[in-house]
Amino acid sequence: MDKKFSVGVFGLALLCTSQALAGTSGNGTVPVAKTHYSFCFGGLQKTIYFSTVIVSAPTANGPTLNGAYGRYLTKTYGATSNDGGQCITSEVMADTVNAKKQREADFVARKWKIVETTWAGAVAN
Repeated sequence: MDKKFSVGVFGLALLCTSQALAGTSGNGTVPVAKTHYSFCFGGLQKTIYFSTVIVSAPTANGPTLNGAYGRYLTKTYGATSNDGGQCITSEVMADTVNAKKQREADFVARKWKIVETTWAGAVAN
């Protein structure tokens, strides 16, 4: 009985150690780099500015574009033209395109003017 108990404790200790060493995923796998598709928008005063759909280089996590898009809007259209940027990202191009169309339709229904920008993900200073 003692031998079985000590083997069980040893096995449990190995299991816990292997999980701790494996990282946050718990199974030892490395996150897979995937292409991400994004669009950004922002605006004020009944005008909303939309980016094109942006294709990002493959990474494990989606891009962080909100701040860069907000800076682009301020630099291009002025500080009083926007409330910063909000970006939507997906791993599926069709989902991103459909989400953009739906978001634009929502603003059109509220009688907002839609402006398509040429911003394609470059970080503005």
